[in-house]
Amino acid sequence: GVGALNERPVSAAGLIFLIRDLARLFSGVTIYRYLSGTCDFGEPSALWWPGKRIFPASLNDWAWLDGVALAIAALLVAALAHRIWNLRRAGRSGYLSRDEQHEEARRPDAFLLIGFGLALLPFYWGVGHMALQPGYERYALWMVAPGALIAARGYLALLESARQKPQAHFKYAVAGAGLAASAVLLLSFFVQYFQTFSQDGGRAHFTFRTARDEPKLLALREVFAWQKQVLAHKSVVNNQADNRLWIVTADWWNYQPLRYLTLKNPNVHVVPQDRVSLRMERFRQQNQANGQIKAQRPESTTRFNNSEYETALRSGQVWFVGFAQSPASALFLRHLHKRGLRFEKRVRHDNGGKPLMLMVHILPVSQKRDYRKSMN
Repeated sequence: GVGALNERPVSAAGLIFLIRDLARLFSGVTIYRYLSGTCDFGEPSALWWPGKRIFPASLNDWAWLDGVALAIAALLVAALAHRIWNLRRAGRSGYLSRDEQHEEARRPDAFLLIGFGLALLPFYWGVGHMALQPGYERYALWMVAPGALIAARGYLALLESARQKPQAHFKYAVAGAGLAASAVLLLSFFVQYFQTFSQDGGRAHFTFRTARDEPKLLALREVFAWQKQVLAHKSVVNNQADNRLWIVTADWWNYQPLRYLTLKNPNVHVVPQDRVSLRMERFRQQNQANGQIKAQRPESTTRFNNSEYETALRSGQVWFVGFAQSPASALFLRHLHKRGLRFEKRVRHDNGGKPLMLMVHILPVSQKRDYRKSMN
């Protein structure tokens, strides 16, 4: 649960980490680390353009980015707080315009700033700073709207303060700094997100890595084309049972997309690997014990029949789709070896040429040849 994110929700170090992680959330670092896999603290490269360094590699811990983000945040909050104080002081002296008197009466900035600070207290007490870490940042999405509004109001306060200076260059300096900061944020999003995915497919979890076309959809299309080749080569009898296709998937991230993509095809059965592995083992044990197979109630929403699956498995109508470098895929291949089943496999790569999707065809039991590896 959420409460298990932090065993010590309240501590001085945790409060410091909370402030640091807030800056990372609004600078985009948290999202980049989770989705595209860039901005990984400790990675050997600093801010980069594909194939080139912008800053020296000595800045590879990204601590400078935390410092910049915290400095900007502190400046905006201080400017907003200073404006609130000036309005309150001027209101007591009677030097406010009608619009400023109306704003002072409502005090929206004060309520916004204080309310956001008060909202952080139960959040920090309940889950600590770990709820702002990559992969858990969904619990902190409520901070985005008030945080962005505080930043906008703080920048407006800076502009108003610069406008009151006798030197005109202060106003232009603040406006130029705001435009530059906005441009840097947009450029960092382009480089750390779009450019990363287009160049190497991403560096984060397998499910976020991609290619020019959706890898899971390409894997499914390749399985269908592969099945047609197998049926044509072996001259399988054209009836409904022989045309059925069973796809075993490893990882939840493959099961749901493939199940969705095959909803309109009644001859395709997508089943999760954990259900199949358990049932294959039960089938083998029951078959050795009494030679009979009893259909058991499925443990998932997928309709599963032991005897139908085993028949398809022995006749070469079962395919496997998973991440090429996933432990779950390696586990399924070991299970096939353990059962003495032969198979062919193919691999799809991401934009960076790294193995991404693994497709395996379990050969018919009667086929007298060893498995072979077909790499695409």
